[in-house]
Amino acid sequence: MPTVPTMPSLLRRLAGAFAFVAILRSAWHRRAEGEAAPDPRHEPDRVRAGVVLATIGGLALFIGLTFFGVTWLFGTFVSDRHALQESIHPMASGDAVPPRPRLQTDPTAELAGVRTRSARLLGGEGEGMPIEAAMAAIAARGAAAYAPLLPPEPPPRNRRAPANVGGRP
Repeated sequence: MPTVPTMPSLLRRLAGAFAFVAILRSAWHRRAEGEAAPDPRHEPDRVRAGVVLATIGGLALFIGLTFFGVTWLFGTFVSDRHALQESIHPMASGDAVPPRPRLQTDPTAELAGVRTRSARLLGGEGEGMPIEAAMAAIAARGAAAYAPLLPPEPPPRNRRAPANVGGRP
């Protein structure tokens, strides 16, 4: 049975093929231009000025376009926001009272009512238990104060493992 090559070995073979093609291509171009093959022990002493200038020009163009694009976008959105300012804020038209339904007519009185109800519940009136009594009940339980109130449920008795555990038949 033939073995299937693994992914890393395929990638290594593919990278080797690309490197071989690149070496052949560079040698072919050098021969076509009449240049001698460079000494593999030294780095080339020339820098392609066209490539460097093209890179710097492309970077400058990208930065300039980005700057002007962002400036245009900010100007557009800020002017739109000022144009829509009145429609966004209906209270800015001079009406001091918002339209109905007004959900809080007297917030101070409502807050006082909430505090009164909370104090009654914490004091033990109605369905609540006074805080002092609740703390005394917890303290009376001693070391078992935070133990579960109900015992845990026992596991089911007729529980079987699946037939094919671990991949064995």
